[in-house]
Parts: sequence; structure tokens; C-alpha cells
Amino acid sequence: MRIINKNISLLLFIILISLNKLRYVKRRRYYLYR
Repeated sequence: MRIINKNISLLLFIILISLNKLRYVKRRRYYLYR
């Protein structure tokens, strides 16, 4: 059970990082087009 919990937290962490990267890329693109 603890292993599954660890995997879930790791997955959430990865998703959070990818979302932040996506937001950063979108923001940079927005600034580039302006």
C-alpha cells in the first residue's frame, strides 16, 4: 500500500512539473508574439 501511495505521489509530482512547464512555454510564446 505504501508503495502504491509513493507511486501516486510521484505521478502527481510529474504532472505538476509538466503543467508548470506547459504554462511557462505558453507564457513565453505569448510574449514572443506580442
